[in-house]
Amino acid sequence: MNHYRDAQGDTPFMAAVTCQAYSAALTLFDTAERVASSAKFLGKMDNQKEKEGGGFDKELFRKMIYPAGSKPDSSPLYVLCCNDTCSFTWTGKEHINQDIFECRTCALVETLCCCTECAKICHKGHDCTLKKTSPTAYCDCWERCQCKALIAGNHTTRMELLDRLINETDLVTIPNSKGEHLPLFLVQTVARQTIEQEQYRTYRSRAPRKNDSDTEMPEHNLEPTRFCRQALEMILQDWQAVKAMINSGCPNKQTRENSGGSNTVQMPMPEEEVYLYQQKGTMKLDWFTHTLIVKCQDRVGHLDFVLVHT
Repeated sequence: MNHYRDAQGDTPFMAAVTCQAYSAALTLFDTAERVASSAKFLGKMDNQKEKEGGGFDKELFRKMIYPAGSKPDSSPLYVLCCNDTCSFTWTGKEHINQDIFECRTCALVETLCCCTECAKICHKGHDCTLKKTSPTAYCDCWERCQCKALIAGNHTTRMELLDRLINETDLVTIPNSKGEHLPLFLVQTVARQTIEQEQYRTYRSRAPRKNDSDTEMPEHNLEPTRFCRQALEMILQDWQAVKAMINSGCPNKQTRENSGGSNTVQMPMPEEEVYLYQQKGTMKLDWFTHTLIVKCQDRVGHLDFVLVHT
């Protein structure tokens, strides 16, 4: 049953991550590993798979964690990093300078808007676009929708799940729907959140407002989220993630049959084409490097050590 999928195409493990039930997700992850390890003894593993996986059925494990054909943005690793809390939890009804979105699906238009976190969580798959008007606002998602980003989930369990997904799966090598690998997504998120959260101390008053008790307002005196900053520090020390980011946009090798018709050899490309391909392919890498060094240098611990050793 762990590989069955719901109407959204999520397995039980993926659904647990989406719902921020991280303890349940860890339990399902452990179960998936045990089932994949015992597949050999249950007779569900052919000889070829046994030789390749050393007794661990990687294909069965993948079906339970992130099946083939799933949407790129449904990757549990990507969803886990998106699951930050709504900015309203630390701004309340104080306006701050932040990226704001309108959702025509949920009637969050004109003077109403939602923050980036809600756009990724609550309004995923909706007709949701970045507003071009003044970005000074607070998030209205909780007033018009059933906001899913008001509860953070257990931070310690979330970090443990992140560590296991990085080290025990290959999800760090899979880009999202925009073709962005996780290090690029995280560095952009940290840069944006840094600008927004700098207004926390100077702009936000911790004292309760007189009219706060007059409405069913969600909790809004929380600390801003720091998860993505810690996740970025962790993932920059993982070579598979860094390698995937470096190779992002690299052209696929073209092949052709040799005279015997059985083997393939690499087809040479003109020097001009190689140069153009390389320039186009490094766009995301340049974006990542610039954002990391210029906008996140003071926010990522041991950045010099990480850059030298990766």
